[in-house]
Amino acid sequence: MSLPRILVVDDQYGGARDDGRNRRREDFCFVAGLRDVTGDVPAETVEDPVAEAIFCRGQRRENGTLTNDRDGTLETIRQGWQKVPRWALLFLDLHFKTGPVGTDGEPAGENRDRDPTGYFGLTLLEALWRDPEFEDLPVVLLSSMPRADVEHRFAAGDRSVAEFIDKDTLNRSRMRQALREHGLVADDRIAGRSVTLLKCLREARGRAKVGNDTILLLGETGTGKELLARYVHDQSPRADQRYVTVYTQGVPEALVEDRLFGHERGAFTGATSAVSGAAETADGGTLFIDEFGDVPASVQPKLLRLLDKNTRETQRLGGRKTKKLDLQIVLATHRQQLLSANDFRQDLLFRAKADDPVVLPPLRDRHEDIPLLTEYFVRKYEAQFRDTIGAEAREISGDALEMLCAHPWPGNVRQLERVIESAVYRWPKLRTLSAAHLAMPDAAPRARPPSPPGTVGAAAVPSSLALRDLASALEDACFDPVDASAWAGLAPELRRGFALAYGNLFRAALQATRKPTPSNPEGEIKIHPAVKLAMGDSKITASKAADTIKRVMAVDASARIQLEEDPVLKEAYEIAVRLRPKGGRK
Repeated sequence: MSLPRILVVDDQYGGARDDGRNRRREDFCFVAGLRDVTGDVPAETVEDPVAEAIFCRGQRRENGTLTNDRDGTLETIRQGWQKVPRWALLFLDLHFKTGPVGTDGEPAGENRDRDPTGYFGLTLLEALWRDPEFEDLPVVLLSSMPRADVEHRFAAGDRSVAEFIDKDTLNRSRMRQALREHGLVADDRIAGRSVTLLKCLREARGRAKVGNDTILLLGETGTGKELLARYVHDQSPRADQRYVTVYTQGVPEALVEDRLFGHERGAFTGATSAVSGAAETADGGTLFIDEFGDVPASVQPKLLRLLDKNTRETQRLGGRKTKKLDLQIVLATHRQQLLSANDFRQDLLFRAKADDPVVLPPLRDRHEDIPLLTEYFVRKYEAQFRDTIGAEAREISGDALEMLCAHPWPGNVRQLERVIESAVYRWPKLRTLSAAHLAMPDAAPRARPPSPPGTVGAAAVPSSLALRDLASALEDACFDPVDASAWAGLAPELRRGFALAYGNLFRAALQATRKPTPSNPEGEIKIHPAVKLAMGDSKITASKAADTIKRVMAVDASARIQLEEDPVLKEAYEIAVRLRPKGGRK
């Protein structure tokens, strides 16, 4: 993981002395755990640094006299703020000594330098506040001067400094804390260096430090809420404890409740033993409820006591006893107007902190990250397809990046990933990814006829006769070897289309073979009867059925992501893997 970069504006640490060194800076870097990358003086090696640091004196020297340089210092700050890696944090001194330089290389200082009303550090700070370009730049005052005389100037209004730190108290631990709480610090697990993303990560770290809070993540579909939820867990005091996920989208009501709270033996038909729910399983760690906005109304009352961090109780289906839990709960939803939703209890939304979510920005608000994301996904799928189809390493052309950066990406990061995955899969042997290789989606989704319940990424086919005609047409398809241009590169598209159709077929079979019960109106997913129905073979064994489901999900790597988004297919695959963890083709 790359180190964050800070800027320290300080007259003592910023410049070289007459001997070409700065011993005070060396001591400061050693104590604070900083790697000096300024390059103006020899830097001491610091083991396991907390951050990289660039030092700026904030002054200019003319004819043996030091004067404060406001415009030059602001330009130094601006240059490092406009490019990546940008300043994660600015440390700003208050008192700067000016005047003739003595034999020790330092000025004695003027009386006006020590006047709190004329501190040069505050002059710089107020200049930063007046410039909208620096609105998001976090500033920490780092000084040994008394703060009481100037508190009213740096701690009032919306543009207050992040913190005031006494120089004598700064050490490695304090530096880490300042970066964690105030810094715009990137994380290699969530690709991106834009200010909007880094502010989101900072907010997530701030919420996670409590360790037992309920945290709502709000973001459009495809922005990476699952990644951010895991980031919250990893940044919390519970990072070494369990992390348990519950999916709610498309899941039957009774199954949502069962997954969350578990059940006792005999709670419903088929409940042959007691099973703990996800909340109990996550005790001591973090429970992540994905698509919280889809939690059915019947489950919401039972969530009230679980989401209240002062209560944190759960009760199994069919049980009489409640159990207290020690949990951090993370919720995620794409529903932007959840607070005004009429299908949600307001008291539940209050406990979920729906009025104060951590907002994950859409990709259109962080276009700066598209080149980095593109590079990440290209390398990811080169590695994934290297052994299967011989994908080679490639460069990303300027025209490809230009096209990607100009697109609005209504499907966000997930949509960008699919475009890159498809390009690498379809053109595995090319060593340059150009704009011609990108199957760019429409800026807005095109209208399409409605699909029947249970289809994955395909419009309805009108009848079973048409379906069988389609299968026959595929069997009779001819490819003219003379006119190769008509079918060149078609194989990946055929494979993907077949994979999605195959997935739709088995999803329909899984739905058709569900048997509703009073406690489970939607019915439990059973892969054995579903596979027998789809294959038309009543002699298929349970183990062969599990192998078949695994093969369905493995037909095409580029389609698998879309298939796994369907909760029915996802659950069927999980059942199949449990039944046959090693058997059959995967």
